[in-house]
Amino acid sequence: MQQVLGILLGALISGGASYSLGTLLFRKLNLRLERTEYISLAFVAGSACFSEIIFVLCALGLARKDLFVALALLAALVAICTRRNTTHISFAPLPIRWIVPFALLFAAFGIVYLVNALAPEMSPDGSAYHLPFVARYLRGHGFSPIGQNFYANLPQGVELLFLPAFSLGGPSASAMVHFLFLLNLPLMMVSYGRRFGFPFPALAAAFLIFASPIFGWDGTSAYVDVAAAAILFALFYLLGIWQTGAASRLLVPIGILAGFSFAAKYTAAIGIPYALGIVIWTRWRTRKPVLRPVLAVCGVAALFILPWMIKNQIFGGNPFAPFANRLFPNPYVHVSFEEQYRLGLRHYLLPGWLHAPWELTVKGERLQGFFGPLFLLLPLALLSLRGRQGRRLALAGAIFALPWFLNIGTRFLIPALPPLTLALALALRSPTGLLPAIALLHAVLSWYATPFRFYDPYAPRLSTFPFRAALRLEPEAAYLTRNRPDYQVDRMIERHVPPGEKVFSFEPVAAAWTTREILAAYTGAQNEVLSDTLSAPLSLESLPLPAQVFRFEPRQLRRLRAILTAPPNGEMWSVNEFQIFAHGTLLHPDATWRLTANPNPWDAPLAFDNSPVTRWRSWDRARPGMFMEVDFGRPLLIDEVRLVSAPDAPPSPVELRAADARGQWRPLTSRHSTSSVRVTDNLRQASVRAVVARGIRYLLVTPGAFGANDFNENPREWGIQLLGESAGRRLYALKPAAADRPPPDPDPAPTPHRAVSTGTYDDPDSRICLHAAWTRDTQFPDADRHTLTYSNVTGASLSLTFQGDAITYVYTRAFNRGIAEIFVDGRLKDRPDLYSADTRWKSRTRYECLGPGTHVIQIRVTGEHNPRACDSFIDLDSLIIE
Repeated sequence: MQQVLGILLGALISGGASYSLGTLLFRKLNLRLERTEYISLAFVAGSACFSEIIFVLCALGLARKDLFVALALLAALVAICTRRNTTHISFAPLPIRWIVPFALLFAAFGIVYLVNALAPEMSPDGSAYHLPFVARYLRGHGFSPIGQNFYANLPQGVELLFLPAFSLGGPSASAMVHFLFLLNLPLMMVSYGRRFGFPFPALAAAFLIFASPIFGWDGTSAYVDVAAAAILFALFYLLGIWQTGAASRLLVPIGILAGFSFAAKYTAAIGIPYALGIVIWTRWRTRKPVLRPVLAVCGVAALFILPWMIKNQIFGGNPFAPFANRLFPNPYVHVSFEEQYRLGLRHYLLPGWLHAPWELTVKGERLQGFFGPLFLLLPLALLSLRGRQGRRLALAGAIFALPWFLNIGTRFLIPALPPLTLALALALRSPTGLLPAIALLHAVLSWYATPFRFYDPYAPRLSTFPFRAALRLEPEAAYLTRNRPDYQVDRMIERHVPPGEKVFSFEPVAAAWTTREILAAYTGAQNEVLSDTLSAPLSLESLPLPAQVFRFEPRQLRRLRAILTAPPNGEMWSVNEFQIFAHGTLLHPDATWRLTANPNPWDAPLAFDNSPVTRWRSWDRARPGMFMEVDFGRPLLIDEVRLVSAPDAPPSPVELRAADARGQWRPLTSRHSTSSVRVTDNLRQASVRAVVARGIRYLLVTPGAFGANDFNENPREWGIQLLGESAGRRLYALKPAAADRPPPDPDPAPTPHRAVSTGTYDDPDSRICLHAAWTRDTQFPDADRHTLTYSNVTGASLSLTFQGDAITYVYTRAFNRGIAEIFVDGRLKDRPDLYSADTRWKSRTRYECLGPGTHVIQIRVTGEHNPRACDSFIDLDSLIIE
């Protein structure tokens, strides 16, 4: 029972704080509302305010349980102490003959919903990303960059309301918070009907919504759709009151809810143009000034919109992340993925648009939920257009339904259903017995244990009454083990994967029950690169790689660019290796080379790493003008270029352009031919080494995933070790053999560079020269500015020329770090061992008393490591000059 009390207390903290803040807001504005609508609307408006407060706490790194409780108690105390006589208007009471039967129906469904909300939370999206992010914010006491999961960049206004509840009662407390919105929505609908003169139809419509299978399933889970519906209906409600001539003070909560609709869910942001449209139309129709109320709504709404856009710009390089990536290019979401994702959301598995009404109301599997067969009557809502209220309700429902065409899942129609159902009830208000009969039939068909099996067997709906699990008479672990295979998978990961490590998976896996980060292949740009790298050996080992060869007279070139002149046969442009030769000798990139591409400059080094399993891809539809470019930093003698591709991306029409020592660009006249390259290396181990070099040391393979059988049958060839298996999913540790490396070339003298002055120089700074293969990575939230540059290639080095008397080397100690050599002005200064059993970010070593003048520091990878270390990586976080 202690767990149950924690769950209820968590929901009370979030719900109580929301209501208290809403009450304070309404008192400050001195709004005249009926008592029931006052309570219901104050809860929704207060939720927006509480969510905004939690956002500030997360931004400041103050998201802690004690502070949440203190804020909730403070809000409640202020609301009680400042209590004064609030003037409430009165509505005609509902007849007892209506109240009793509908109260029994509401109570029956409410008890079922309460038990399911209290039961261990295991909803698909709730356990996949809603709650894992909530748990991560709580562990880190606030926001942190999550660059490898695009779901982290969706607005999370409702999830922030889950956060205080989660801190006290865990996942089920978050579901209970959402359940509060499910309880509040029909209360608002009934109040709306009472205010505008149709109480009984509103009561019937409220029950149709409350008993709908998709509302019950969604509203008792850690989802956000029912909350979004409540926010939009509250916005519609307040606009309706304002249109009757209420005080302009009402524009403040209208602006709050318009902004909060964006913060709750991108598709709910339709509330913003709806609110502005209603304000403009109403003022224009009454011949009153428009600008001031519009600016008031926009100004208040911006307070709830801009924080999320700023967060996305800081963490994702795109204020509208994870969408609009063509307008705001970034290394976190590929344009190609966004286009495929949006296309999938518009079609699902629906054979055609004519099937949508049947799927939405009766079957439910293809569109992931159903409203109930009685909602096939919705077209009859058109009969309500004869009255003013019918037209208002139908207009709001139609506008709130528009985002559904961007994502045709049933849940995305939830916000449109409350106003449309009210319009339907208005149309069917006579004869008197029709609505009660419809409500009763709807209750029978929507009951969790209904004997009528008209819906698809896998359609999301509540189908059990898990009171033992809800009261924790059945242990939570036993219940989850029996009902969610992913629970045991997460526990397996928790046992075998050390803290701070990441696990890559080709398929999505729920991550609610582990503190380790699981990187699904489709959820981020770098995850797609990892997937591409691990998939390469299975397609390359038996086929030659096509190559385009460009030969020309030897000439001194400073820059070289390969430009796509026509789209290739495939959907995107791809280059495995961009090889540059001088008199038959392959030139390797050094610290002076600057590699870029358009689009996707972040992956350009993958085409210069001399590895057939990695490649640069445009990750966008190929179009003329795309290019890859290398700036050598100085003129080099060159006479041949080869562009090696993969069999799944045949050679594309390319033109070479070059810049000479004076920087003048000219087309490079060359003899073009084609050849093929047969790879003889162990590509499986090469791909695993490439993945390990990106900081991923664990792989989760689900049945049916690409290459699952090959991983299972050839673990030695891959260099992987099976750690455990659960529900058919196999967890491997990546332990590739070291690559056969030629003896390192004598370490070159650091390239002279203009000396920098005192200050802090982060690792991506272009004045830090790199020699040989280094990886610059942007996925480390604990590193300075979230970036590290690292390498385990023996002989690789980096250098910086500076003026100062002391320099501090900032790096990371970890279990896979090796021994570095530090040279200052060509003399060996130190051999620090970067190994540590646990990860220690921003470790420092200071070298002082260097004397005035110009100095050069060089950090070199020795390839040696402590016997306890599993690799010899050396990294750079930053250099501090004093």
